[in-house]
Amino acid sequence: MGFQHSSAELMKNVLVNAYVIKKCLEDGYDSLTVNANVLFLSKVQELINPSSDLYAGKSLGFFFARSSSSAQEILADLLKKVAATIGKGSLQGESTNFVYFVVKFLEQNGAEILRVDEASIGIQIRANSFNQSSLEAGKKKMVYWSTDTSLDLIQRRLQELSLWVVDGDSSCTAVVCHES
Repeated sequence: MGFQHSSAELMKNVLVNAYVIKKCLEDGYDSLTVNANVLFLSKVQELINPSSDLYAGKSLGFFFARSSSSAQEILADLLKKVAATIGKGSLQGESTNFVYFVVKFLEQNGAEILRVDEASIGIQIRANSFNQSSLEAGKKKMVYWSTDTSLDLIQRRLQELSLWVVDGDSSCTAVVCHES
């Protein structure tokens, strides 16, 4: 993929995602954008400190915006700045990942984003064994894994945590919903 194509894709990705977040905030909803292999085990609001409106994972790709007038202002400003760069080819970065880009862009423009340390609130799926008590002991609120983790290992670990609700043939056997 050439530079111009990836830059155009990034602009489109940022504009669409930022617009959706902006509309959610305007309608009074918090917004969570995830670009990572993560399974949240509790409400996202329980992961964060209520003193700030913008949060991002330190290493995982998630971005949370609380519905507030200041967050609305920040996202509206982001949309204007990104829209102003269309055609100039000045939107670039190491990644076409929306979460990575928006966090970097907002920080460069003075927005205060609190970083959440995933290791302190979650448990990573790895080859070493863990079980349901691994989640309960540390009050872990999410499970996450890297892109190179095998599907068999992910399934096995999620089964150990009683989080796997799909049959061996990958047909759905249950849908688990959190209280709203």
